[in-house]
Amino acid sequence: MRDINTVRKAVATMANQLYKLGYSLSQAFKTAWKRVKNSMKCRDSHG
Repeated sequence: MRDINTVRKAVATMANQLYKLGYSLSQAFKTAWKRVKNSMKCRDSHG
């Protein structure tokens, strides 16, 4: 399990980028969390 602070920082960074692309802030955070969770699942199953 990765450090939660590192994960939250990555999510916030991604969400801010999505927000700049035109997503609403709440939708940007939801999308960012989905992507991070999905990438963690992929790493856990292959690692």
